[in-house]
Amino acid sequence: GKDELQDLVNEYNEKIENLGEKKKKEIIM
Repeated sequence: GKDELQDLVNEYNEKIENLGEKKKKEIIM
């Protein structure tokens, strides 16, 4: 259903954000 899809989208977005944060930290260091 829609809710399941939204959960997957939210999970995916969180993973992308986490990857972005790691890259930012690496660049800063």
